[in-house]
Amino acid sequence: MRIKLLAVLVMLTPVLLWGSSAAASDAKAESTVALGEVVVTGTRTERKITEVPAAVDVISKEEIEKHQGWNLGEVLENLAGVQAQSSNGAYDTHIIIRGAGAKAAYGVREIMIMVDGIPITDPDSLTRLDVVDTALIERIEVLKGPNSTLYGANAAGGVINIITKDSAAYQGLGFKSAVGSDDGHNFNLSYGGNYNDRLFYFLSGSRRSTDSWRKHNEFDTNQLNAKFDYLIDDTSSVNLLLSYSEADLELPSSLTKEEFEDDPTQASSIWPNCGRNSKTARLTLGYEKEFPGGYEVKSQLYFQNWEHFHPVPSGINDGGSDVFGAELQLDIPHKLWGTENTLTGGFSGQIDDRDSKKYAYRDSNPKPPYTSSDAIGELMSKDSNKVEKWGVYLQESLRPIDDLVIDVGVRYDEVAFDLDEEEFLDWGYIFVRPPGESFFGYEEAPVIIDEAKTLRKFSPRIGVNYTLIDDVSVYGAVGTGFQTPTQGELGTNTDLKPQEAINYEVGLKGRFSGGHSLDVALFYTSIEDEIIKLMDEAGVTLYDNAGETLHQGIELSGKVQVLSGLYLGVSYSYSDFTFEEFEEMKSERGSVTSYSRNGNRMPLVPEHQYSVFLDYVHSSGVNARLNTNTWEKYYVDAANSETYEGFTVVNARLGYDWNYARLFIVLDNIFDEEYAAKVTKSYGTTRYTPAAPRTWMAGISYKF
Repeated sequence: MRIKLLAVLVMLTPVLLWGSSAAASDAKAESTVALGEVVVTGTRTERKITEVPAAVDVISKEEIEKHQGWNLGEVLENLAGVQAQSSNGAYDTHIIIRGAGAKAAYGVREIMIMVDGIPITDPDSLTRLDVVDTALIERIEVLKGPNSTLYGANAAGGVINIITKDSAAYQGLGFKSAVGSDDGHNFNLSYGGNYNDRLFYFLSGSRRSTDSWRKHNEFDTNQLNAKFDYLIDDTSSVNLLLSYSEADLELPSSLTKEEFEDDPTQASSIWPNCGRNSKTARLTLGYEKEFPGGYEVKSQLYFQNWEHFHPVPSGINDGGSDVFGAELQLDIPHKLWGTENTLTGGFSGQIDDRDSKKYAYRDSNPKPPYTSSDAIGELMSKDSNKVEKWGVYLQESLRPIDDLVIDVGVRYDEVAFDLDEEEFLDWGYIFVRPPGESFFGYEEAPVIIDEAKTLRKFSPRIGVNYTLIDDVSVYGAVGTGFQTPTQGELGTNTDLKPQEAINYEVGLKGRFSGGHSLDVALFYTSIEDEIIKLMDEAGVTLYDNAGETLHQGIELSGKVQVLSGLYLGVSYSYSDFTFEEFEEMKSERGSVTSYSRNGNRMPLVPEHQYSVFLDYVHSSGVNARLNTNTWEKYYVDAANSETYEGFTVVNARLGYDWNYARLFIVLDNIFDEEYAAKVTKSYGTTRYTPAAPRTWMAGISYKF
């Protein structure tokens, strides 16, 4: 039934786009989708979205404000080709773009995430979302598919650029105060001003907290941000960003199928003391200068320090790192064939200097619950690792004729790992292996890793975009992606190779008066040596390379104004992701067995995923939204031995805007659907991570 409904909506969308245009073109809500919408992420320069030869989605400020504001997953989950679910109700979000990021157990991997164009992704591809303050987000640009040509190693799945509020645009005092279910609070206070119309500043403080709908899942975070922009003259400026975040999060862990069906609000009965306490400080200093002739230089220096105390089933992680980075970009406009063209080049560099220790639990038990506190016990391992990443890139954007844009680019990257790790004890579901004793056939401890490895790659790309009529275009592109292992992945398997992707894509984009839009993308991505997450029989996470995987699919999204102020939208993804060559190795009491997974579908990614929404905006200030999000069934392991049947969730919002104030109430999962954010299977055990039941939030925001 759901597939039939989707098929009807997909077929009707282009008809409605054209058929209702004349009737709705004079509506006040026409600005919901702006003609000539400008993005920067697709090409690193400002360009209309219909002139970018890549699949790019833009989430506007108005769209972001339709959600509760806990995490990025709320605003990403309805995009075609994107899976985004929070597994704990707080800021953590499991993000998958076209299959990339599926193996991440913590944070985000294989996807470059930036704030105002500056990476918050570490050079080994791990992104912690602690630093993102949802109250400051002005808009989000999502670039889907491999794009290492412009963004380097570890943008193999795509790029998410979070653009925050402009200090010059937000002058005066503003606040947001909201309360919700499970004693949820979401508060923000901000103030913007300027001195002599040259120095603009924006100060902000946020707090989010909840007792949560799940046991052992309380969460609170405090975030402070300060932005300063100084206009040196009409052609140059300096900007400074300072931010600090503290977060304390209890982790209830996954459940067995029986536990999930009995009571999804319970915490794990075997790991009751998992959690994470983190502190993150970030500083960014930028300089921009425009020279005669339109030449423009953009440069950024940034520093990030993070530390965390992180009890998980494999032990207690206690450590942190310092990340130093630099970005330099030069845009050179020039004429060729009588048309305006742009040559863009630049340099990116990062250094991650990390020190951490892992401890056994002091208060452990021989049978469940395996721990009775998160107090640290014996030192299990320590590491002092360094990762250095740098790259140079060049892209020529040619316009042989007014309606044709050709982007040709190449990038060279080096990622150097210097691993210095020493393991004293091994921990596998409370079985502690002291030095000199075997443990299910593993090497004897202590294990010492002293590994230096440098990974290098050229990443070319070509994209062609042709404008059929105003703001309607077709495009084609061939791009590449380069994904390195993380430090943690290399620690389990120092023989891991980087994965390399080549992506072929064609698409169509349209933006029409009246607030209508249409985006279609077809892609075919071949990945060599894809890094696959495995687990051994003791519950220890391992990683290996698959020989070849194939990701191919279709993405469609559209929006139409069916009546004055009433919008109907739909997004749909068809994902056919398979192992072409993969031998899965499994250890069983000391022996290792190989199983062919050739031809199997990749786990965690549904073949069909879609969303439908209705938006209403009235001239009186009343606004409302009703939307659905559906995942069809997916396999829970590489063996394709079991499927999860998926879910459909319905969310709603009602708001009222007048002058500088906004009242709102958001109700998510209004039918209280009991479903899982993620289901995995290993060694015969299926684990369910429950998703949130019905939750609500109501509040007010005001700008003085």
